Amino acid sequence: MKIKIFLFHRVSPQRDKMWDPMDPYLFDQIIRFLHKHYACIKLEDYFRDPQSFQDIKRKLCAVVFDDGYRDFLEFALPILQCYQMPSSMYIVSGCVQSQLPPWTYQLDNCLYHSRRLKMDIDTSFLPEQLKKTQWESVQQRVEFGKALKISLKKMSNERRIAVFNQVLQELDDAEQPSGLMLNWDEIRYIISEGVEVGSHTHSHPLLASMYDEAAIKHELQQSYDLIRENCKITPYTISYPIGSYDQRVMSISRELGYQLGLAVDQKFYDEQRDDQFAVPRTELYNEGFVKTRLRISGVYQKIKDILT
Repeated sequence: MKIKIFLFHRVSPQRDKMWDPMDPYLFDQIIRFLHKHYACIKLEDYFRDPQSFQDIKRKLCAVVFDDGYRDFLEFALPILQCYQMPSSMYIVSGCVQSQLPPWTYQLDNCLYHSRRLKMDIDTSFLPEQLKKTQWESVQQRVEFGKALKISLKKMSNERRIAVFNQVLQELDDAEQPSGLMLNWDEIRYIISEGVEVGSHTHSHPLLASMYDEAAIKHELQQSYDLIRENCKITPYTISYPIGSYDQRVMSISRELGYQLGLAVDQKFYDEQRDDQFAVPRTELYNEGFVKTRLRISGVYQKIKDILT
């Protein structure tokens, strides 16, 4: 059996130059298209009982969300309900607790909204193009921020945290965004509306970049426990932040009681090929519907693979 699993993050009409949410109009187009051409299932239902899906003739697809942004409730869920489309949401429990968005968003926010054109941080282990931390314009700082985020995703978790904290301290004139994340009451509400809720860790680290296995276990266990405590459900799924995982992460996830582990990988799930703790997903973005259709069909990734 194969399943096309489509990953979303934010759906909002509010534009963002650092990380643009999907426009609700495009999201509606996508969900309408999937509803018409696929048998749309809740991902976890398939893994709980795959035999019950064996007689379905249409191709299977699933819609999943990472992070737990409130705009899911405001803009995405009404569209999903209009088409009776099942979905899953994987939350960052620490973000629910603090009501602050993940570190990636916080980093974007301060580098975009600060008024300062200089910061003093340790750049000794950054790439050469990121060693200059004084800029002539906001646009230069924004471009620096985009490159910095890419670089941080390749570092050890410990170094990433150190740089992130230094940037927030140096650019502390940028007000931290509030009201962006679902709270526990809202999460309980979407569960009551049929949305599957699982874990996206506690603090959104790149799990494979963490040297300390006890720290990996803490990330996964804390989120697992908070979801159980606040939602009265046992989370079935762990979605690895930024698709970062390795054999250690898969093994610890199994050990703690998760039943399903989600990667990104920009390909479609094939039960003959893919481990249940390395299930690939295809992310969709705020771009033209023609290009989105190519991603949905798999043609876009095939062309990209040929060219690279």
